[in-house]
Amino acid sequence: MAAEPLQHDPARLAAGTKVPRSGIYRVYHYRHRLPHSVILLKNDVLPACHHCGDRVEFVELMDGDVCEADYNFSLEQADDQAA
Repeated sequence: MAAEPLQHDPARLAAGTKVPRSGIYRVYHYRHRLPHSVILLKNDVLPACHHCGDRVEFVELMDGDVCEADYNFSLEQADDQAA
């Protein structure tokens, strides 16, 4: 099964773009690897691929915060309950 070439889809984000929301993203490489999923954090910069460089693209599948950012699990919430 061959990896799919890049598509002209406005939902796809280019390498070098700032991640708009933390979550799970689908990664589309240029002709060398099948799509796969990664977890990315808000405000990080989307990385270039070591093989296809900036021809890699990302699509958000599902947003979500890291556990520590959730109010039920944050350190601030634990400190408030301990007081």
